[in-house]
Amino acid sequence: MPLELKYLAVVESALNPKAISGAGAKGLWQFMPNTGSEYGIKQNNYLNIFWDSIGNTDSAVRYLKDLYLQLGDWNLAISAYNCGAGNVRKAIKKFIHLNSLILEGRSIA
Repeated sequence: MPLELKYLAVVESALNPKAISGAGAKGLWQFMPNTGSEYGIKQNNYLNIFWDSIGNTDSAVRYLKDLYLQLGDWNLAISAYNCGAGNVRKAIKKFIHLNSLILEGRSIA
């Protein structure tokens, strides 16, 4: 995993482990409740791993790795971390023709 990904937490939460976004994402790595639950972030009356920087970071590493394995590119994985893998796939499908146009333009120039 690229070392630069550590800065994603700076962007997501300004390194505030108790950050809560307007959309409801929580913690250092800004997990939405459903995604957090999938990656072992538990919250109940006695435990809140959303606020635990180590647990939150462990979950983020596993989630980013899964996104990379799904999408095959770290830039796409970072985009998917923010908006979801499904939305990234939709964008790729919608704009895939632009990639071939760009490559065509480069070969002409």
